[in-house]
Amino acid sequence: MGAGRVSKYSLPGAPSACRLDRPCVYRHAHRICDNPRLNKGNSDAACFRLNNRALLPLLHKQKELDA
Repeated sequence: MGAGRVSKYSLPGAPSACRLDRPCVYRHAHRICDNPRLNKGNSDAACFRLNNRALLPLLHKQKELDA
């Protein structure tokens, strides 16, 4: 069986780099999404139909990018 459900609170609530290869209205220069947890709930987001488990490995928190 699967590893279980991934909560939306597992998604970053801060600016994160997104590696999803689809155009997205919420992704800015340098492929930064300002709030993936909030934006994923909007139907015009590229990640709207992805489940949280599939989206999580595509995101990198801004702190990790600055390091």
